[in-house]
Amino acid sequence: MDLHAPLTALLRGLWSLDRGTIEPMLEKKKPRGRPPSIDSLLFRGDVAAVVDLVMRSGQTLPAACKSVSERIQRAGYRLPGRRGPKRGDCSDGAGLAA
Repeated sequence: MDLHAPLTALLRGLWSLDRGTIEPMLEKKKPRGRPPSIDSLLFRGDVAAVVDLVMRSGQTLPAACKSVSERIQRAGYRLPGRRGPKRGDCSDGAGLAA
């Protein structure tokens, strides 16, 4: 991976900050929606760790995601108002417990 161009852009952006201007890449982004709760973030991290352990036992990523997702759902856990990947799809890490 060639990092020369992005690092050069970052360096120029930081240099510009010293001179009182803000490059677009360093502008503060306005958050969209409500941020996830710390409990939700911690739970997702726990689920990701469990998926990793299941994969170490020999299952593929899709099989591990499906297995963990099904067990979480049987336990009654749901992400409120969740839209996105189908249940058991953790290709992006977001659908682990959808």
